[in-house]
Amino acid sequence: MNNNPDPRGIEVISTAATVANFEEDGTGATTIDTGSACQTIEVTDNPDPTGINTTAKTLHIHTNSTAAEWWAGVDITFWKYLSVGDENRYMHIMTKSNANDMEYVVYADGEKWAGSFTITETGWFDHVIDLYNVKNEHNLQGKTVTGIRAALGMQDTRNQNKDIYIDEIVVDNNPNPRTQTTGLQQTQITGAVHAIDGGIALRGINGTVKVFDVTGRTIVNTCVENDMNITLKKGIYVVATTDTRTKVIVK
Repeated sequence: MNNNPDPRGIEVISTAATVANFEEDGTGATTIDTGSACQTIEVTDNPDPTGINTTAKTLHIHTNSTAAEWWAGVDITFWKYLSVGDENRYMHIMTKSNANDMEYVVYADGEKWAGSFTITETGWFDHVIDLYNVKNEHNLQGKTVTGIRAALGMQDTRNQNKDIYIDEIVVDNNPNPRTQTTGLQQTQITGAVHAIDGGIALRGINGTVKVFDVTGRTIVNTCVENDMNITLKKGIYVVATTDTRTKVIVK
C-alpha cells in the first residue's frame, strides 16, 4: 500500500509520445463493449490508408440501428499515463467516421472530463483536445491522464448504423492538427527523413536526431552533420529532428 494511484509497471510521462495505436505489433488500448449499442468492435485494416493516416491497422466501431444504451463506443486505456504539462498539453486523436458527432471522455485522476465535436469530414482528420481547456472549462494541467472514451450518442439517429475509426493518439505541445502525415507534431511532409530497407535515411539534416519506438523509448540519439543511414529493426518509429517529428515504418 502507498499513496500512488497508478498501477505498478505503468510509466507516467510528461513528454511528447504516442499513447495508443493499433498496429499488429503494438495495440495500445483496451476496448470495452457497450452491449447492444455496438455491432462491431475490432482492430481491422485501415479503410483509407492515404493522406494523413497511412497505418496498416485501426480500431473500428460499428453501431447498431437501435440500442437501449445512450452511447456506443470504447474506453481506450493508454499504455503510458500522462502527467499533463506544457510538453504534452495537446491530445491528437486520428478519427474517421460517417456519423454526425463524437463524444469523448478524458480520464484523469479518477475523474471524467467530457466533451464533444461535430464530424464535418468523411476522410481521416486529426481532432485536437487542449488538456488545459477541455470543453472550454476544465484545466487538467498537473493531472494524470490514463485514457479516453470515444463514443457516439445513440439517441441521435444520425449516429445509428454508423462507423467510427480511431487510430494513433499522440500528445505533444503542438496545437495544430496533423494535416499531411501521421506522427508527433508532423504538420508538413519532409523528404529529409524516409524509410529504406533495414533502417532510415537522413538527407540534408544538421543537428541532433533522436529515434523513438512505438512505446516512446529512445532508440537512437545522435548528432548528424552529413547525410547518413541508420540501421533499425522492422517496426514503427518516430524520428525527431530540430524542426520536425516524422513517423516512418521500417520493413
